Amino acid sequence: MDRRLEDILLGVSMCKEIDDGEINDSVRVILESVMEGLNIKRAGIWLLVDNGKGISCKLVIDNYHDTEIEELVLCRDNFPKYFKALDSERTIIANNAKTHEATSEFAENYLKPNGIASMLDVPIRHSGEMVGIICCEHIGEMRKWTNDESSFAAVLADIYSRAISAAEKRQYQHQLENLNQELEKKVKIRTQELENKVVELKLAQDNLVESEKMSALGNLVAGVAHEVNTPLGIAITATSLFSEHLNTFYQKYTNNKISRTVMESFFSSAFEVNKITDHNIHRAAELIANFKLIAVDQSSFDLMEINLNDYFHSILANLSPFSKKKNVQFTVDCATDLRIKTFPGAIAQIVTNLVINACNHAFDVTDHNTFIIAVNELADTNQIMISIKDNGHGMKKEEKNRAIEPFYTSKRGKGGSGLGLPIVYNLVQQQLKGVFELHSTFGKGTEIIITLPKILSI
Repeated sequence: MDRRLEDILLGVSMCKEIDDGEINDSVRVILESVMEGLNIKRAGIWLLVDNGKGISCKLVIDNYHDTEIEELVLCRDNFPKYFKALDSERTIIANNAKTHEATSEFAENYLKPNGIASMLDVPIRHSGEMVGIICCEHIGEMRKWTNDESSFAAVLADIYSRAISAAEKRQYQHQLENLNQELEKKVKIRTQELENKVVELKLAQDNLVESEKMSALGNLVAGVAHEVNTPLGIAITATSLFSEHLNTFYQKYTNNKISRTVMESFFSSAFEVNKITDHNIHRAAELIANFKLIAVDQSSFDLMEINLNDYFHSILANLSPFSKKKNVQFTVDCATDLRIKTFPGAIAQIVTNLVINACNHAFDVTDHNTFIIAVNELADTNQIMISIKDNGHGMKKEEKNRAIEPFYTSKRGKGGSGLGLPIVYNLVQQQLKGVFELHSTFGKGTEIIITLPKILSI
């Protein structure tokens, strides 16, 4: 190829407008280079439209008439021979455009009015298909296009294809940026919605814990009230009986009818009543003291140090109204001097929930119901492991798998709320910073293993 044409192609190839994605700038650079290299005054780029039914003018620069054309469409139906030649996707070399088979259809309406004598149309291919042409038009005398000129125009057509790719890439990048911006907006909105939902769920969870805590405390109050009524009732009956004996004794005293036998009978009755009254009042006082301790703990979670063995016994003493109904025997296997720093209220809540759960769901009225709490200190760690085990009905596989789901219960419609074990799980995991494990075999009982720090730090 002629060195001058090669230099022009090199300059176009290195031109930044080709690869910056601005297709209109690329069109103008290529057409100006075509006119410079071929020494012509008129050139244009046309693109196929309507699936090849026409070609639309992208830009035609006419330096001879000092005009530019951007809006012109040629239809296949009006120029069938020209479009047939285009279908072959070959370069149309029309040295005499007025007589050439492919271009003669333009003679009267296009060639003569514009003074065009010769045409050189090279196909623009992109992604394996012809998408348009570079139309090189010589105004004046007829000229013969050389092979170098044809090749030169063909290379510029390929460069235009490169410009199309750059424009598509820029468009895709712009679309991607818009999509990313939209996605970021959606992510921010969704993140905010999720954060709001987490806050709502945390609030709901706190409300559920508080509700279940108060529910368990209410059950405890009812049970202890019933339990306290028994010794108080006995004490009241004993004092009433003693009051009658005292009135009888006083009447005999005023009538001077007191004998040694009457005195001995009165004192015997007085001692017996005093013994019964004293025992039952102390029993009631013990129940109230234990209840006060546990009730205060359950109503507010404060971090404090406790003797774990004594604390378990206090909790279970308050739960005797529930255990008596199902003949449950409590056993605590814990070192008597084991002290831990934790939230006692959470532990009271956990044991209360588990005992009530066992009494409501695990036990029938038999003579062999057991509820065992065993505590082991884990060597070389700051942790203890608490095993809370019953020998009740146990759980089926589906019940076990769903046991800590809020509101799941096998006693739907029979008083079950489905909050007992979920509350225990959340208290262990969140409040006590521990680990919760559930082991249960249908027909063989249930064991809850809780691993807790001996000294809990907030």
